[in-house]
Amino acid sequence: MRYCEESGCLERADRSGLCWTHYNRRRGQSNATGPVTKKLSPWERLAEAALNYAAADSEDDYQRATHGLRNAAKQYRRNG
Repeated sequence: MRYCEESGCLERADRSGLCWTHYNRRRGQSNATGPVTKKLSPWERLAEAALNYAAADSEDDYQRATHGLRNAAKQYRRNG
């Protein structure tokens, strides 16, 4: 199996040597910038949301973290 030629990308590559996302970026068909991020599993998303909740240090951060944790828990309950 071949992997994408882009530095740090661990996605499978096609015959061009690039993953689908980087191939489209090079062709100018994607507005995305920055590295390709791996989709998190429902459990990983829930754990990340819990860490964000624990690290909240202002009222705005707390509200955002509470909302993110609630959504992650719902997603985990559905798909976990």
